[in-house]
Amino acid sequence: MRRWIAMAAACASVVTASAEERWEFLLGGELAGSETVEESATGFSGTGSFSFQGARIEATYAVALETSGAPASYTLALSAPGARVGVVSSVASGSMTLTVSRNGAVAGSKTFPLSAALVILDNNVFGQYRQLARLLSPEGPSHADVQMLVPQALSLIRLEAVRQPGTWRWSEAGKSGAAVLWELSSPAPLLVRTWQDLATGRILQAELPQAKTIVRLAGVALSSDAISTAPRPAYLATPVEEKNVTIVSGRFRMGGTITRAKGASARLPGVVIVGGSGPTDRNGEVGGVRVYRDLAVGLAAEGFAVLRFDKRTFAYRSDPAALEADRMGLREEYLDDTAAAVRLLAVDAWVDASQVSLVGHSLGAWVLPLVVDALGSDAGVVRRLVLIAPPGGDMGATLLRQLTFRLSLNPGESVSLKTIVDAEAAFAAYRSTGRMPGPVLGAGAPYWQDVLGADPIGTAARLAHGMLVLRGAKDFQADASDLADWQRRLAGRRNISFVTLANLNHLLVDVPEGPSTGVEYYREGWVSPSAVQAIATGLLY
Repeated sequence: MRRWIAMAAACASVVTASAEERWEFLLGGELAGSETVEESATGFSGTGSFSFQGARIEATYAVALETSGAPASYTLALSAPGARVGVVSSVASGSMTLTVSRNGAVAGSKTFPLSAALVILDNNVFGQYRQLARLLSPEGPSHADVQMLVPQALSLIRLEAVRQPGTWRWSEAGKSGAAVLWELSSPAPLLVRTWQDLATGRILQAELPQAKTIVRLAGVALSSDAISTAPRPAYLATPVEEKNVTIVSGRFRMGGTITRAKGASARLPGVVIVGGSGPTDRNGEVGGVRVYRDLAVGLAAEGFAVLRFDKRTFAYRSDPAALEADRMGLREEYLDDTAAAVRLLAVDAWVDASQVSLVGHSLGAWVLPLVVDALGSDAGVVRRLVLIAPPGGDMGATLLRQLTFRLSLNPGESVSLKTIVDAEAAFAAYRSTGRMPGPVLGAGAPYWQDVLGADPIGTAARLAHGMLVLRGAKDFQADASDLADWQRRLAGRRNISFVTLANLNHLLVDVPEGPSTGVEYYREGWVSPSAVQAIATGLLY
């Protein structure tokens, strides 16, 4: 549901430099490129290149700044195989006009009001996050409004920056210090995380969690002051073998991995893992946790062959035109691709075709009954369903509750309050008219028409498949009321069980003390063995 991610994929950060700096660009945890940034008396410029899906992309840009730090002009030249993109600007009467060209022809032009809170953070370049240093204070106000101008997309995105509790350690060539973490949201989903040196205010690193994109000052290493002390689960020591596969769904191609215990020879029960909302990768990586990687290894240790795959929105996150994100619904985000994954696993040589089940997480759990329904005559291929932390039947109510919880953690978040009010109004309009008035929470009206019109619990009641519905007791994203909704509406089904696991959060990680707030997502952690055991049992019985 995070449609905004395509606008900002491959953005990054650069600190205030004295002359020249080198930054590294990581995609999916692998070094993909670098950029050299040079500061002048009137601004800064960058030259860099990186690889993406086998293509080499090169970019040069220059940003001129007013004495206040606001942008005065911007130019960009970007080249990729078969494509050249250029951006030029002009400033007049307190506004900046951007003109974008593609392969020499004007593709679009738009005028934006200038303000002290505006920063240029373009796609596919690394050096522009340095400007955040003038808007964020490591020891001053904990909230800041940021206007992110994305020239190539001709978009202005309003962000709210919130400084998070605690500090992080950084080290670089024998030097070390402390840093604070800022989270920038638009308006509710987490868009950017950036680390700022506590002593100097310089920006050390930026991350787009959903795009698995990181840019860091070369040589700088970061670690949290609150590293997990939980022991590494024994299941992660299981020797496994894996093979990569490609899920073909119409014109789309998504990478996947099948995992089984090393040395297994017989055909095994198969499991397809279906990821949660947003552009989720096959590992389900959120901060310091790899939810779906852990589940794959843990279930392999229990005797399953497990397929996990990149969602379409992750595989094509840098190609919004191919995604047609403005027209995307549940079929495009989930149903077609998951059905293709089920059919692929059912014919794999490692798998017993009569023993294929689905394990979904969060929104990926919510849609599982719809996936089975969409399989049509092939629905019998699926044996059982395990739904981990599914929202309740009223998706609008669930999202509003999540936003309200977040606001309770940071009462000063005026933008979040406005987000709640706007979302409430939009959902109320849908209930009274059957139509969404426009985009909400980063997703277009067609998407919400699809989501709010779906009834996965009602669909589940019509299915004959055995099911396990599971949540962690400390999960604030899918809380007890969500589970109760499934229990109430499926009360007549005898082959469905409901389980709540003590101390686990939304990522199935143990939180032994205090509530889950989401901050712990970004510490090193693992899926609890109790969750692996419960899921394995739910798949067998």
